[in-house]
Amino acid sequence: MNSNAMDELKIVQDIITTQEELCFKVFSWACGLVTALTIGLFHSSINLSIPVYVLCGLITTVGFFTVARYHWRTYLSAVVRSRQIENEINSNTYQGIKINNVLKANKSIVWFGGYKLYLPYIILSLVVIIASAYNYFQQVNLLMEFKFLSEFKELYLPIIMALFLGYIAYQQMSTNRKKLRLELYHKRFEVYSITLKFHQELMDEAGLAKGTHREFIEAKQSSKFLFHPEDGIYSSLEEINKKSFIVKAFKLSTEVNNIKSCEDSQEAMNSIINEVDALDGKMSKYLNFYR
Repeated sequence: MNSNAMDELKIVQDIITTQEELCFKVFSWACGLVTALTIGLFHSSINLSIPVYVLCGLITTVGFFTVARYHWRTYLSAVVRSRQIENEINSNTYQGIKINNVLKANKSIVWFGGYKLYLPYIILSLVVIIASAYNYFQQVNLLMEFKFLSEFKELYLPIIMALFLGYIAYQQMSTNRKKLRLELYHKRFEVYSITLKFHQELMDEAGLAKGTHREFIEAKQSSKFLFHPEDGIYSSLEEINKKSFIVKAFKLSTEVNNIKSCEDSQEAMNSIINEVDALDGKMSKYLNFYR
């Protein structure tokens, strides 16, 4: 795996969760303002005219939709780039960091941005229009001629707002679940990167830098809780750790002409190389954010 590719993938996935969360926060703010305006419209002590209510309600809805759409487009661009990086990693064709492309407007994304984005705002706009119609027909004493409107304030409006709250809560739960997956992804990738660093320094003539082996042992122990035992990741790391002592002992030995020690060290290093190569396959499913 290319370390630059994995670094970019981590950044892009952070953008995905952050932008998605912002989209639904913006919608919750729009819901709150429209709810406050609607309460003001129906409250007898607040003199809020129907035209002012409609104007404020629709400006609020359209304004917050425009803000949310900007974050949604960035979110979709990040999703596209994340899948591109994973495909490039799997095919070994990664060509370099293109994180700036994610932050630019993607003109291929349709103006509305997808039903998950625009549908809640359309319903919110309908609430504003129906609430204003209800208030108007109530003022001209024609409310009872329209059964739907006569039941709107007492029955339909609370149900609609409850559904909005449920939708926001569900999306927040979904975002939090993705955040947990992303946090696990980062910790698992850290185990992999520390293992690569340990392997590279072990092969280097200068030997291991101070603290590298301790860092690897800590990563090895944490792997017990981050990976399923059936995948054999901990056992591979344990094998790498055991063989590394043979390599280290030979490098620290004063008997440079000891053929047996040299052969044992080379055999141990070959075993470590095989285990590191096997880790790519064992850890691949854990380093794929969409599985």
